[in-house]
Amino acid sequence: MGGGLAAAAIGAGWAAGYGLPGSAIAASAGLHGVAGLALGALLGRLHPALAAVAAAVLFAALPAGWAALTAAPEASAPLAPRPVAKAEPRDATARRVAVIGLDGADWRVIDPLLAAGELPHLRALLARGRGWVLRSTDPSSSPVVWTSIFSGKPPEAHGITDWDSSRADNRRAALLWELLAGAGLRSVVVNVPGSWPPTAVDGAFVSGFPMPSPLLPASAETGFQNLGTLVDPEARAATLTVVGARDGRADVSLGRLAPRARGSLRHPLFETRAARRWLPARSLETEVALANGSAPPPGEWSHWHHHAEAGVALVYRMHRLADSRLWLTPAFQDPARPSLVFTNAPWVAEALAANGPYVVEGAGWRLAAEPALRTTLVEHLEQVEARHRRAAETLLAAVPDWRLFAHVITLPDRVSHAFWRFHAPSDYPAAEPGEAAAQAERVREAYRVADVHLGALLARVDDGETLIVVPSDHGFQSNPPEWGNHRDAGILVLAGPGVGHRPERGERSIYDVTPLALAALGLPVASDMVGEVPGGLAAADTVRRIASYERGAAPAAGARIDETTTEQLRSLGYVE
Repeated sequence: MGGGLAAAAIGAGWAAGYGLPGSAIAASAGLHGVAGLALGALLGRLHPALAAVAAAVLFAALPAGWAALTAAPEASAPLAPRPVAKAEPRDATARRVAVIGLDGADWRVIDPLLAAGELPHLRALLARGRGWVLRSTDPSSSPVVWTSIFSGKPPEAHGITDWDSSRADNRRAALLWELLAGAGLRSVVVNVPGSWPPTAVDGAFVSGFPMPSPLLPASAETGFQNLGTLVDPEARAATLTVVGARDGRADVSLGRLAPRARGSLRHPLFETRAARRWLPARSLETEVALANGSAPPPGEWSHWHHHAEAGVALVYRMHRLADSRLWLTPAFQDPARPSLVFTNAPWVAEALAANGPYVVEGAGWRLAAEPALRTTLVEHLEQVEARHRRAAETLLAAVPDWRLFAHVITLPDRVSHAFWRFHAPSDYPAAEPGEAAAQAERVREAYRVADVHLGALLARVDDGETLIVVPSDHGFQSNPPEWGNHRDAGILVLAGPGVGHRPERGERSIYDVTPLALAALGLPVASDMVGEVPGGLAAADTVRRIASYERGAAPAAGARIDETTTEQLRSLGYVE
């Protein structure tokens, strides 16, 4: 039996080494497995130990074959849209719909800012539109809730039920942009959580988090590759990886290459994490100098550094702290040469790369555990958010006939998780007074920055014919002793054709967003959606019905998230 297993592994290695597709890998493993079983049986008759020795030697000889079998199948192309019923628009109340999400936004933060005369763009929407408390679902994980928002269906119906199933190929329900594609309408979708792998819609599509990374942590003992690396001449202890600098220079590991599957052969034996311990992954190294002009001055950021090795292209930046220590961001895939597809078409990735490196998800907010890096973290997250907005603006201009724009601003969520203890200090153990004062405005400032991005996007889409929808997936509450956590009360703001102004604020459900968008565009609302079009809107008077949009059998579940995605979620504090 040992010889059969080894021959199967070596067959897969031969196939993977010559770039054969997944079916060829499976076939090679199977054919060599049959031959190996016969060889193993013969050796076993001569001496039982010979079969085990042969298995061990052959098995260790081709780790590439083993890696190809153990890693989760990788998406090399966008997902095909779900087959849906083709509906004709009729009696539309809006020409377009723009859904601009504010991840984690909560009225308990917004209302005091509005009362102080702040958040001018959100204020202007409310002055001519309406606001509601938006009730979320349990679990309130971003991929689960945003998939519910854009499907109108609960988790058990759409298939994204937790972090482990948060890949889009686990989704059983068509989302709003797929329904519009069935009607021949184009969409621009940017940074919606739970949308990787991307969907091949007509228009432009850029996946949101979580998605795999080309890299694992620098070593088995080093966690949180997504927190970056601190170069510290004194090598002081820290939450993240710390590298000591000798003579002003340091060798920094950007991480270890994560093995990627080229096929989809799965077996319980190959699902074990033991393989990670047996197969050392290649480490990608770079040299960093603290002086001689190669590092930025204190308080400043470097340009983007490019690192290409073993067929993987990466980018990272450096930030010089006030005490002269140097923080390197996590190494992100280079969007100009992506190893993991994250857009619906090559031209979309090229358009993003023209604006500079596009980062799907920045460093994890658990970096805020290091007091010296709190300002660095916020600046980094703001840079990532600005890049997302620039991507959306670029793609809106490139797809002028869009009918749906869907974009999620994630900054309020990331900063609220990290700094809620300073926003609601009475709920937490007392912080050092100077630090409490320095961090007190972090959450409110994130809302101010998000409002600036909201205003810039509204300048592109708010033309009097577009229904503006601003939802959040959940609100926030205290979660002592350190971080902030979700609560089920988010926000919903509507403005535009057929809305009108009402100052009172009621309650709606996250499941109402997709029925509202469909009705506003003159498309039928499916009876298997659990949400409804809010009353008092013009769209509510023209609702047509269809039993269901989905056609054909629901797709089989895709792969679970891989180890690099799990590590990213740990750095974000979402899983342990």
